[in-house]
Amino acid sequence: MEKILSTIEKYTLYITLFLVPLIVLPLFPNIFDTPKIALLVFGLTIFTLTKTVRVIYEKRLSFSIGKYDLPVLIFALSYLVSGILRTSNKMDAFFLPGTATIILGVCLFYFYANQLNLGGKRNLIYTLFVSGILVSLISLAASLGLLGKIPKIPNFLKDINFNPLGANLSAVLFLIATIPLGIGLLTSQRQIAKRLFVGISLVIIVLSIVTLGSKLLPGKPTSPSFPSLSMSWSIAVDSIKESPIFGVGPGNYLASFGRFKTIDYNKTATWNILFPVGRDFYLTHLTETGFLGLLGLTLLALAIFKAAKAKVDNTIIISILVILIILAIFPSNLSLLLVLFTSLAVASETKEISIPLTLSNTQGAASKIPAILVSVLLLAATAAIWYFGGRALYAEYVFSQAISAITQNNAAKTYDLMRKAITLDPYVDRYHAAYSQINIAVAQSISKKAGITDSDRATVTQLVQQAIREGKSTVFLNPQRAGNWELLGKIYQIIMPFAKGADQFAIQTYAQAVNLDPINPSLRISLGGV
Repeated sequence: MEKILSTIEKYTLYITLFLVPLIVLPLFPNIFDTPKIALLVFGLTIFTLTKTVRVIYEKRLSFSIGKYDLPVLIFALSYLVSGILRTSNKMDAFFLPGTATIILGVCLFYFYANQLNLGGKRNLIYTLFVSGILVSLISLAASLGLLGKIPKIPNFLKDINFNPLGANLSAVLFLIATIPLGIGLLTSQRQIAKRLFVGISLVIIVLSIVTLGSKLLPGKPTSPSFPSLSMSWSIAVDSIKESPIFGVGPGNYLASFGRFKTIDYNKTATWNILFPVGRDFYLTHLTETGFLGLLGLTLLALAIFKAAKAKVDNTIIISILVILIILAIFPSNLSLLLVLFTSLAVASETKEISIPLTLSNTQGAASKIPAILVSVLLLAATAAIWYFGGRALYAEYVFSQAISAITQNNAAKTYDLMRKAITLDPYVDRYHAAYSQINIAVAQSISKKAGITDSDRATVTQLVQQAIREGKSTVFLNPQRAGNWELLGKIYQIIMPFAKGADQFAIQTYAQAVNLDPINPSLRISLGGV
């Protein structure tokens, strides 16, 4: 039984690690990030359930601790605590964009991967490398137009810029991080056939990096755009001044960017864009988690550099250092962070600890009550994650269907699906914002009809009231986002001709939007127009 459970644990980690960079599901508005986050969480909960069964069966809690555990734990806690205390809309932190969930997930993957023996950890490297090979092959096939020639496949796969990670930059960074791992496998192999396979695979990965990298050059349609380093630094400093310990909260960088960007930003070509991340991962991390997050990151970096000094020729440490350099230049993504924390687990020296979970009853026999109590806590946590996470995912699916209905000009279906998505998950401000816009659009369409009836007027009134309620819900759920106040202001502005007092509400809401995004000229023009 113990061997079976151990095997399930190992292969759960292998499958999760292999599929996260590859999975793409056109069931959600974000077909790349949402399924990756969901798969990571699902894999970790399966591992937790298996571990729970082992606790009951063995009547003890056995786990391995590594030399990176403390900094990784502080790093993870900084996102958890900051997300709870500072992020105004918890769905931003823990669902989408899910910054806190991503960090907590990769950190938990590190702790779970630490439970494997040396052979199991080495298999994690093979798994990552093979996943990188497939990402390269798919990306090359898309770039060469080969996927577009396959009949009856979804249209998004036919795009020459398609890759399983979504953005070309994300794929390039992920593949660069796998190269040191491949070199380590190449140098450690003794069989000629395996060395040849690894060598050819490295060539394929390099070709994919060059192909995708050429699309990132300035002037290309898919060239990425980021705020400048000086702007990111300025936003981080101003954010820390306001909340030094916990930062502005994970997933809340967008609001912080709007509040603290300088007037010079209006001179750039991206003056009308609010960025959800900074120029690099470290400044984004500092902005969102404050000095607590900086402490965890500093301790982790010190431990890594200490290991690098002791093992200069270790390709795993080299891979970790390469990723740290990448994160100092570019923003992060889930797959890249998963490579980092998997490599940390592989490089970590571990020590096993076993805690008996038994009590002696009056007859002197061992009791399973402590083991059962621990298991009940783990089961309850897993059940809660599955229930709330499942509802959130289903709501995202329904919202995606509503967006599809819009493209089909099916107003009734769109209206019903939007309402259903809000019922499933009423805490996502995106749903309320979209629903308010649907209501006001339908109201405008009806009011412009020739020969409008009393019934139509009543319907328009109801739709306008619903649009205002949804706009207010959007502001209530995320009051720090200027765009939400702008949306509510636009609704009031639209109904000004026939709703008494709407002009004053429009002025108040636009003024609040300006307060949250003070150098945005568009908001001031809208306010001035009212």
